[in-house]
Amino acid sequence: MKERFNVFAVLSTVFLLGACATPVEERHVGEKIVGEKIVIGVRPASGVLSYRSAEGRYVGYHVEICQKIVDNYMRTFKVPKIDIEFRPVTAQSRMSDVVNGVVDLECGSTNNTLERQKTVDFLPTAYVMEGRIFVTEDSAISSLQDLKGKRIGVLSGTTVAQALKDLLAQQSMAASLVPVPLDEIGRALQNKEVDAIAIDVDLFSAKRSLNPALKVKAVGPVLHKEPIGIMLAKKPGRLRDIAYQTMDSLLKTGEIEAIYKSWFEGPVPAPLAPMNMPASDATRQAWARRSSQP
Repeated sequence: MKERFNVFAVLSTVFLLGACATPVEERHVGEKIVGEKIVIGVRPASGVLSYRSAEGRYVGYHVEICQKIVDNYMRTFKVPKIDIEFRPVTAQSRMSDVVNGVVDLECGSTNNTLERQKTVDFLPTAYVMEGRIFVTEDSAISSLQDLKGKRIGVLSGTTVAQALKDLLAQQSMAASLVPVPLDEIGRALQNKEVDAIAIDVDLFSAKRSLNPALKVKAVGPVLHKEPIGIMLAKKPGRLRDIAYQTMDSLLKTGEIEAIYKSWFEGPVPAPLAPMNMPASDATRQAWARRSSQP
């Protein structure tokens, strides 16, 4: 009888501990920044959207937006101090890190797609990435037609490379597409090994630091567009509400343009070089639309 009672007591204790643990864990995942910290997922080398500066700080356009979300949270709920932890994520880990609560906000360079929206949520789009053709600033090339017979460096297998190939076919225009490794694409353009390069603007901005003297200009049409968004989990909570409110306010008041200009049109922390890239029509349309839809 005594032995049965002890077993019952142990099982009862285990049951009660398990019952108590569940809501604590849910609160930890959903609202762990309350009075403590928020974890921001960052990419160490995603151009001016998210990168690690020469001083070792994580900075960038999306990173600044995420910091404004935290500031707004503190003001709204009168939280005296929140520690921000910047946690690097990879292309492979970023979505699972958001879903599993490893990071609260992913402020990198993630393409917002309908397929990904089945798993995670995105804040309204603040930047539309474009694939463009770049030439050196002193190049005589100023239009797509000027690229006839020229050598254009591309990253093999990318969407931008395929879009350029399709465009040249539509224009019945001959040009040589030269495969160039990502780390070499700026050097190849600077050394005249190719006459132009076709690449996502973000990728190019991240690699221009390897060639700080390289001055470029964009020519021809936009080859490819992708809305880039800040990810968060599909889980209700005060942080989620504030994140959407903050982004909507930035877009509605036009403050987003000032943030954009500081990262895309002005000097930025080393090692990146200035982009000198005004907001595209696609990005401005996204600001006006204030939507999370791709």
